[in-house]
Amino acid sequence: MLLPKSSKIYCLVDCDSFYASCELIRRPELVGKPVCVSRDKDIVLAASYEAKRLGVKTGTASWDARKVLGDKGVFIEPDFGRYGTISDRLNAFLAEFTNGVEVFSIDETFCDITGIAEHYGLSLEQFAYFLKLKIKKAIGIPTSIGVARTKLQAKLFCDLNKPFGEYVGIDDDIVDPLLKTLALDELCFIGHARSHTLGRYMNNLYDFKYADQNFIKKLMGVDGLKLRMELNNRDILKFAHEGKPKSIMRTRSFHPDFTNDRQRLRMHLMYNLERAHIELSKRGLSVKTIRVRLRDQGFRSHSQEIQLTHAIGDRDQIMKHIQILFER
Repeated sequence: MLLPKSSKIYCLVDCDSFYASCELIRRPELVGKPVCVSRDKDIVLAASYEAKRLGVKTGTASWDARKVLGDKGVFIEPDFGRYGTISDRLNAFLAEFTNGVEVFSIDETFCDITGIAEHYGLSLEQFAYFLKLKIKKAIGIPTSIGVARTKLQAKLFCDLNKPFGEYVGIDDDIVDPLLKTLALDELCFIGHARSHTLGRYMNNLYDFKYADQNFIKKLMGVDGLKLRMELNNRDILKFAHEGKPKSIMRTRSFHPDFTNDRQRLRMHLMYNLERAHIELSKRGLSVKTIRVRLRDQGFRSHSQEIQLTHAIGDRDQIMKHIQILFER
């Protein structure tokens, strides 16, 4: 049975350079300067847009960032407790201002805004602009907002006009031409491996949206079918973290190209660790099994894991084990 099209309207509120933005609330004199949140001799966890425009990105090695920015750069040690507090304040604000929230990560929250724009006598474009200004005034954090009939599309559209931008994609006659310009791996949950497989048969997200559903299911299974359904305005995916998971896995594509640079791989692996450790800390969890997996140019997976005698939650202890597994 074909699910009915969504009658809901969602937005994704995505904080711009979240850790760096949190630090600018505490130190407003740094506004307009290239700011990096980074552990010394590690990687950049967040960079202000001023730093990004000079060539420093999230995941850049700290010493490389210092070379690029020189005396202009401001480097601040991360304060995850503070970031969590500001994230909680933002989500509490959104819960009161919308029909309900679904927290995706420390800096991304989905909101049900069905009927709210009409209540204020605004168009959806006007409401998205209005909402980001309200957030900036109430919380102090700049955000970008994507609006759509499903959460997956809202996340896709949110990235189009960063920073401090908004995009509304409701009608197919407006959305479809856009999808023809977007690569397959720009959709959440389609990484390099899946994009590589799909790319043999289609060129962009428009092709994916209108591909035969049985063909998509054959290539990607039920998960791929759900992604296709979300692009076709069927509201079925849940993004909120529910309960305590048995596994927390944070995978990120390191770069459009494969690399033999061990140091570069190590830096990105450490970035993935930081993301995973934030999830552990927010949920009060510890780990007893640690696994490192790398995929080679032929998309073959290679992994090493360790079973600990007792569960640990300390970031530095986890990092030591990850470095050993990486060398293996």
